[in-house]
Amino acid sequence: MMLIFGLMLLLQTASCVERNCRFNQSDPCNTALGDKLKLEMVQETGKYNLTIKKTNSLLYDPVCRIKNDKIRVSECDLYNQRSEVRYINGILIITNVIREDSGNYILILVSSDGTELHKYLQVNVEAPSVILIILGCFAVILIVLAAIAFYVYKKKNHLKPTPNEESATTDPQTNKNVKKEQELHYGEVTFANRKVEQQPSKSKEECVYAQVQPR
Repeated sequence: MMLIFGLMLLLQTASCVERNCRFNQSDPCNTALGDKLKLEMVQETGKYNLTIKKTNSLLYDPVCRIKNDKIRVSECDLYNQRSEVRYINGILIITNVIREDSGNYILILVSSDGTELHKYLQVNVEAPSVILIILGCFAVILIVLAAIAFYVYKKKNHLKPTPNEESATTDPQTNKNVKKEQELHYGEVTFANRKVEQQPSKSKEECVYAQVQPR
């Protein structure tokens, strides 16, 4: 069981890698499908109202507004109906990266006096690594083999006869002798009981004969 648990943990770890990026970094943010992505947006969380916008070739750019350190669900069509997206302490956390997360993003920070600050980030979502796929397949094969070995082991132990059953099936002659000895023993006990029961009747007959005497 510990082996299976360890293999399942290894498979889960191999299929999910944590990536950390921040806005205005010089290099693109490279991640893969299924990864956990953390985007550092701002350090002074209570100072700004945030708006993250994804730019694309469409006429409409989806946005997501964050106010008072909380995502405004009614104004967040960028991550609409995605419960795995959260905002905690100035960091946007995407638990399960999908293909649509790839693209160019603009972060607009608006301070209390109306000052705006813009930050930029490019996110590239790639296919999972071939090594991770092979490792995951290998882990699944090991789990299946371990389950089959455990099933065979349990079945073999279940069919194995106990010592009492083995002696009963392999030595019938000894069982017959034991049975005869038991029958003889019971016969002696029964015979002894009959002898004991006959003694009072004999004494009664002698009393009758003693009383009836010829004159």
